[in-house]
Amino acid sequence: MLQAILIGLIVFIGKADYFIGTAMFGRPLVLGALVGIVLGDIPTGVMIGFQLELIFMGMQAIGASIPPDMIVGSVLGTAFAITTGKGMETAITIAMPAAILSAFVVNLFYGVITPIMAKAADRFAEEGKYKKIEGVFLSNGFLFDLTFAVIAFGAFLFGGDSVTAVVNAIPGWLTTGIGIAAGILPALGFAQLINMIMNKKVAVFFLLGFLLSAYMGISTVGIVCFSVVIVGILLIVNQHYREEWMMTMNSRKTLEKKQLKSLFWRSFTTSHAWHYERQQHMSFEFAMIPVINKLYDKEEDRIDAYKRHMEFYNCQTAMQPFICGVAAAMEEENANNEEFDTSSISAMKVALMGPLAGIGDSLIGGTLRVIATGIVAGLCMSGSLLGPILFLLIYNIPTILLRYFGVKFGYGLGNTLISKLSEGDLMKKLTMAMAIVGLMVIGAMVAMTVAVTTPIAFNINDTAFSLQETLDSIFPCLLPMAVTLGLYKLNKKHVSVLVQVIGIMVLGIVLGAIGILG
Repeated sequence: MLQAILIGLIVFIGKADYFIGTAMFGRPLVLGALVGIVLGDIPTGVMIGFQLELIFMGMQAIGASIPPDMIVGSVLGTAFAITTGKGMETAITIAMPAAILSAFVVNLFYGVITPIMAKAADRFAEEGKYKKIEGVFLSNGFLFDLTFAVIAFGAFLFGGDSVTAVVNAIPGWLTTGIGIAAGILPALGFAQLINMIMNKKVAVFFLLGFLLSAYMGISTVGIVCFSVVIVGILLIVNQHYREEWMMTMNSRKTLEKKQLKSLFWRSFTTSHAWHYERQQHMSFEFAMIPVINKLYDKEEDRIDAYKRHMEFYNCQTAMQPFICGVAAAMEEENANNEEFDTSSISAMKVALMGPLAGIGDSLIGGTLRVIATGIVAGLCMSGSLLGPILFLLIYNIPTILLRYFGVKFGYGLGNTLISKLSEGDLMKKLTMAMAIVGLMVIGAMVAMTVAVTTPIAFNINDTAFSLQETLDSIFPCLLPMAVTLGLYKLNKKHVSVLVQVIGIMVLGIVLGAIGILG
């Protein structure tokens, strides 16, 4: 019972990651370690969690795209893999169906339950009852997190014996096929990430990272160092951008530090109570409430502001503080200028959230996470708990700093933020630099972690030839690269992730059974 409760708690923590700034506590790499701690087998938990991380690498929510639920899938897959002692094949067997089925419950919340509660928040905004707006926002997110915790609790408590029986009844060919699919699935994650950040100008760096790893055996840490040197060389000639950036810090401020600190802390809740209709609007409202209450004395002015920020909003979580800071500066101007056009606040949010979402999804959700995963790969594959801990530190330290300075710069720049960044071409240069590092790491990890091999062998003039050895002598890791690029093409054509996952599982089983892959 206690273990089941703790398994449910781990899922709750993973889901609550949306309330604490998407700090990566919901990634399989971290969840697996927590499951290992609870079940008394940390090395196995870390190793399976990392392997599941590779499979779910590209399955993050981008905009309105909802992937299979890796949190429930990873926790249950790791838990049953440890309790049955059957290893990674069992983890995959349980994780993928659990993730897909759990996604239906996610969609129920996003499509039905949360929109209903959002309507209640709209009514409270019109009445100026900001405490009740906050209550709806917080309670909806808590109910969401708790629902999946209960599901995981029940599945682990009552499913152990049945799962063990099912696992023992699985035929060998099916286990082999699932293992083959497990080796291919990381390629899907990498393909999705490549699709997000690669363009013609930086595509060569993906190939460079792959070749350095495949031919020279350079580790991901070495690849990161190599890529940073390349980026440093490219940015030296643009040293003046730093001076331009620093100049923006001296902008005028009139709101008290208390409100700006509140804006910073509340911005961590960006994806809490997300739904299809207006997506992150309640979290933006939650962040802005202290600013609104400080600036407006008249109730009708506060109500107008509450209603204004209940509009549609969606952006990458670490980028939201930029927009919150700009919105705060514009609300301040509106409070002091009767001729201020409040429609410009909404226009600003729309103008900023699109470009910053694209940059944040690729640089933070994609590139930085991939870099952190690559750095800790060796530790995790050896079962060291230091791997998940270091992963969290590498990811969260820069994103927290980005949030802090995002509020500061956004508020200081006000509605001139976009024009200032555009003048110095700063966003373009930053995107280019991060894309180079990220693509080189992805290329290296394709060579290191995508396991696609063939057991096909044949005789020519009484001499045995192994097709895999022949391919390796010509082009090491050719099959992993070919599979990754093939999946990249499917993602470019917008083929559903679920269709690709199912296709990989079927092909792995079929091609393994007939002896083409193994």
